[in-house]
Amino acid sequence: MSRSASSPERSEAAVALPHLRLQLLLRERPEWRGHPVAVVADESPDAPLLELSRPALLRGLRPGLRLGAARNIDLELRTAAIDDARMSAASEALAEGLTTFSPRVERADGRPGPLAAPGSYFLDPRGLAGLYGDQERWARSVHGYLAGRGFQSSVVLGDHPHRCLVLARAGAGVRVFEPDAERAEAATLDLRRVGLAERICGPLARLGVDTIGDLLELRADELTGRFGAEAATLHRLLSDGGQLPLQARRPVEPLAVQVTLEPPSADRERLAFVLKRSIDDLLAQTVARHRVLSAMILEFRMEPYGHDPRGRVRKLVDSERLRVEILEPATPTREGRAWMDLWRLRLGEIALPAPVEALALRGESVDPDQDQLVTAALAPPRDPRAATEALARVAAVLGRESVGVLRPRDAHLPEGSTRLVPLEGRLPLPAALPAPPELVALRRLARPRPLARGGGSWPRTPSPVDRADGPHRLSGGWWGADARPVAREYWYLHLRDGAIWWVFHDEVRSRWYLHAEVG
Repeated sequence: MSRSASSPERSEAAVALPHLRLQLLLRERPEWRGHPVAVVADESPDAPLLELSRPALLRGLRPGLRLGAARNIDLELRTAAIDDARMSAASEALAEGLTTFSPRVERADGRPGPLAAPGSYFLDPRGLAGLYGDQERWARSVHGYLAGRGFQSSVVLGDHPHRCLVLARAGAGVRVFEPDAERAEAATLDLRRVGLAERICGPLARLGVDTIGDLLELRADELTGRFGAEAATLHRLLSDGGQLPLQARRPVEPLAVQVTLEPPSADRERLAFVLKRSIDDLLAQTVARHRVLSAMILEFRMEPYGHDPRGRVRKLVDSERLRVEILEPATPTREGRAWMDLWRLRLGEIALPAPVEALALRGESVDPDQDQLVTAALAPPRDPRAATEALARVAAVLGRESVGVLRPRDAHLPEGSTRLVPLEGRLPLPAALPAPPELVALRRLARPRPLARGGGSWPRTPSPVDRADGPHRLSGGWWGADARPVAREYWYLHLRDGAIWWVFHDEVRSRWYLHAEVG
């Protein structure tokens, strides 16, 4: 909806990126476009489908359906998980990018209430028409910026922040509304189309309250008792009064140092010398902000030509000319020596295909922790910081993915019941117990070992079987186009010599396997 040049400026703008998890997944896997795709919480059969592509919806799949059941409906379904950490990082990066078009940007998921969801933003569009010609051209520039980065989005300009937000979530492209048109258009929107949870929409729909207009006709003081606080909050957010002003992000200059090497060099000692000066500059910026560094990101920019393993000159592709390394210390610190020790370890392990012509060092900072002020005399006998520092040095040599903490997860096979989660911050330590519990070690084999069949019902063992506990049946792996069914019967075999074996009989292969020894 265009406006004449004499029309007053609109005071609010909202940007919505629908199904952001799915959009992120399809940007990572562009070959999946046009196919049935679902974002899942994890890859277990009981994991619910969170967001689905249009081809998946056309095949009868719906959000909330369990992954195992979904694969029964459609064997071609492609799935992957986008965790909360990746979502938060992407949302923050998008907010940072939108500051190109307005100095005042706020993530909508930072506000409490039922309209909080990732992928939605409030912007202040005022005072920018002179740069773009008018506000509609400004909005189209925002929309084009996101489209150029592979995102579908909707941009709405109006005078009421939350009505702009629901209009953006329910529409596409760029729209500009006068106040009366904004109010009338928002009133027609179905509550489910604007991303509201079913726990809010369901009870309201049973009383014929299907649209925003229906909701606003109800008295606000009656909503809390009959439909809960979320419905009352939604009424307040979409009404004419009581709107919070935009809580703009405070612009912060990045912690960064860039150095050009003349001439380019692959000498590790020279690189370490240049890096030390860059670290000192970065730490000086950090101290000036009363912060401590929690991570450093180092980018090496190589010359266009390098050498292959045989020493022959070859031209590097663009991806080879840029190498990025990330280091995190045991705890956030301003100590240059600690940072330099980690970088020396890392520089000793990486291979550079060509001389380095430029370095860019960036830092991530946090507020100082009071624990960092503990003196050596007051430090506890068990020093978790020392343990975490040792692990940080291992990560510097072998890479960040080499250090983590084992966490349980749902899986249909015991060998898949744990996953390695990257260690963040300090090493987690067990709480003190009043009395140590009786523990039994389970020494599980990396790969189950085949066992020969014995004379009776059991496999061959070093000593006779005195008692057997079981069976504990396990089956799975039947889903997916390349399904490999699993059917096992697990038993604890108590041997006469005191050993306990955890074995299973594979019904598909008709064979016994040793999976672990207990004790």
